[in-house]
Amino acid sequence: MQAPKNGITLEIASNELLSPKSPLRMTQVSLASTVCHTENPVAADVAGETVLMSLERNRCYGLGTIGSEIWKRLQLPVRVGDLIENLTEEYDASKETIERDVLELLTQLADEGLIRVE
Repeated sequence: MQAPKNGITLEIASNELLSPKSPLRMTQVSLASTVCHTENPVAADVAGETVLMSLERNRCYGLGTIGSEIWKRLQLPVRVGDLIENLTEEYDASKETIERDVLELLTQLADEGLIRVE
């Protein structure tokens, strides 16, 4: 299985008229961080990909195929370094690429309030 050339993305769709503008946060996610879903996430499988909804922000988030696989692995708390090691064994991409893309995705998910970071 090969990782997409453009990495792992978080697609965000929102209704700007109803969605309050919030300040940009940059949650610190590191290899030593432990991450998991926030309590009671609103998620659905649509054509094999996970779509998340934030009722507080009035937004939908599309995770794509690999992002959806990562989301499944966040049901229980997991150390980011372990997550990246597992993905490196399963996907045909360099560890550096996987690390960069996973950290970016997890930071976006945390900034949107979709995962907890400890």
